[in-house]
Amino acid sequence: MMPRKKDNTKKERVVKREKDAKKKNTPVKVDLESIKDEVYKYTDELVRKYYLTEIEKVNRTVIREKNKKILFRNFIITLLLLVIVYLLYLLTTVNYFGRFSSEVDNKDGSNTSKETVSVKDDDKEEEHEPTFNELKEAYGYLIDDIKINEKSKYIKDYYNGNLTDELKNYFALNSLDFKKLDLVDDYNMFSDALIKDSFDRLFNDEYHSVSFDYNGNNVRYISKLNAYLTDFGLEKTKSNIKREITAVEVDGSTVKIVTIEGLIKDGKLYNVSSDEEIGEYNGDSIVPAVERLNKVTYTFNNKKLESIK
Repeated sequence: MMPRKKDNTKKERVVKREKDAKKKNTPVKVDLESIKDEVYKYTDELVRKYYLTEIEKVNRTVIREKNKKILFRNFIITLLLLVIVYLLYLLTTVNYFGRFSSEVDNKDGSNTSKETVSVKDDDKEEEHEPTFNELKEAYGYLIDDIKINEKSKYIKDYYNGNLTDELKNYFALNSLDFKKLDLVDDYNMFSDALIKDSFDRLFNDEYHSVSFDYNGNNVRYISKLNAYLTDFGLEKTKSNIKREITAVEVDGSTVKIVTIEGLIKDGKLYNVSSDEEIGEYNGDSIVPAVERLNKVTYTFNNKKLESIK
């Protein structure tokens, strides 16, 4: 019986060795998903720390540069203020503002009317009546925009002193720069406001939007467009009427300018209204023919035309 027991023991050892061998050959199970998540988490943490560090560095750099710019700007402003204060101090010490205000007072007060001219000699001040040339130089420009072409439809109204709405609109248009008028398909179209602004500059009167004639070209007012329309492109026509100022009278804000006027045509001088030939014209003054020429008196109030006689 004993030998049989020994065989059983051997058999158990063999079985045990086989079991151990199976255990060694059995593969170990690994959780790859878990490992992957841990790797991702670790990597994200490293990246986050890196970028946070870099962003902080950039922010510090930006703030530092911004502070430098603010300090430089404040320095420049302070420097400019100091220079301005210093200049004002220098101007005050030489009484610059006092002299400037006195010059303005002289311009606004003593010489506006041009009726008298002040001449200062030491501590004495003398006044004298201005000469004709002084008055002509001071006020002659007022009639520059009040002129008409000899072929105008309103020539008789002009020399009869009849300032109609049409004639005043003619003056308003004639004083404009035609290059600024809109040209569309060989006709002009311009706003009512453009004529009104020019009218208000020339006349102290109520403006009326009415159609009128400009040297043979009909300028129609279109109420629906609130604008003027012409049949052809406008061209400014030069007047051949020559005029010379013979007298200037000033009374406060009222200025009267007296002229003689004649028409120059084919080298000869004519009366504008009657077309009477006066004689040859060689470019000299027309004053010698004053008795046979048109005499016109322009009255201005506050530098705006009030009447023509």
